[in-house]
Amino acid sequence: MIIEWLNPEGTMLFGDRGNWMLLQRIFPEATLIETPLHSIPAFTHQHVDLLCMGSMNERMQTQMIQWLRTYQQDLKSRIQNDLGCLFFGNSQDILGLRITRKNQFVQEALGLYPFSVTQEAIKRYNALVGIQTKYGLILGHKSTFSLLHDTQELPSFGKVVQGFGHNIDDPLDGIHDHHMIATSLMGPMLVLNPHFTKHYLKEITQQEIIIPYYEDLELAYEAKKKEFELSSHFVYEK
Repeated sequence: MIIEWLNPEGTMLFGDRGNWMLLQRIFPEATLIETPLHSIPAFTHQHVDLLCMGSMNERMQTQMIQWLRTYQQDLKSRIQNDLGCLFFGNSQDILGLRITRKNQFVQEALGLYPFSVTQEAIKRYNALVGIQTKYGLILGHKSTFSLLHDTQELPSFGKVVQGFGHNIDDPLDGIHDHHMIATSLMGPMLVLNPHFTKHYLKEITQQEIIIPYYEDLELAYEAKKKEFELSSHFVYEK
């Protein structure tokens, strides 16, 4: 098992390091590659079973786009060839066509999917979000300046049952294309949703997955689910 995380120094905000730590526990014998910014990604020249990227600030999004534009076709081929990809938080923003802020053009993104992103410099949207997916109900937190638009052609990860999706008026959220899953959820998502983690990793490895402390993680999921059922639709803060 070979797992690569792109620029862990810059893309492990909002608890995403917990995802990496859990993967290390699940696959103690795995080769774990932490690829620094502007280095040549391992997935472009060797087999990598799972490619990961996490949440980042807006300045880092610009640097990630500049870095990965060279490897745009490698990313596209990886997805089409059914290789595992997990992109958390606002890392999905860089997969679209463009990112704008305050109605002014910012930059072209990687162009892998036909959506655009608007970023609010002041408004931050926060929610405890539930997404109904093929893996069941996925729970996580969302705290974002970014809203996705022109998402009609996206193969979505699932339907939001509480909270908000690609944008405030969109009931769908995330991207699920072959074995690539991009979700705006933070949490960390893999820790909060052990049933998803087990099912997804089994899909990409074709082997039984043993998750340490699985029963405890399931209890935590059930507790979060109760909190979710009692939460309000979403909270908007300045």
